[in-house]
Amino acid sequence: ILIQTGNLQWYVASVSMDGFVQPLLVSEPGDLATYQGQEFDEQVSFLRHRFCSILQRGCDRVWGRMQKPCQVIFIADGEFPQALPELSRRVATNVVDWVAKPPVISLIISDRTDDNLWGHAQILAGTISDDHQHLLAMHLPQIRDEQSHAERWERVIRPGG
Repeated sequence: ILIQTGNLQWYVASVSMDGFVQPLLVSEPGDLATYQGQEFDEQVSFLRHRFCSILQRGCDRVWGRMQKPCQVIFIADGEFPQALPELSRRVATNVVDWVAKPPVISLIISDRTDDNLWGHAQILAGTISDDHQHLLAMHLPQIRDEQSHAERWERVIRPGG
């Protein structure tokens, strides 16, 4: 699950263990903006619930392909704007604590595309196996490239939006 903090939009993609990248879902820009202007606890609550909803939708799409998620990875490209710096870590910790299986990790990784992905990663909460870490490092650039092809993603439009 990729989170673009600049436009408060998210993407869900899957990567199979053999490296096949599948774009799945994309929100409208601004989908996460509801947290802005709220008290800190309300911001945490909104984002936690939104991310759990996104996770469920993504898992539904993976299961619909007769596959099973074995690791969930949330990657934000930065801190949430107009929020206290600890918002990202608090939300990440909440989501990791709520989801028992599959394992969840939440990171901040800027849009860097160099070979040292993990050297730039800030782990907010959770764990990742070495195999999944390697898959992510190999395929995150491809997932980010897919973001520029809107026709490959199923657009999620919220009611009233």
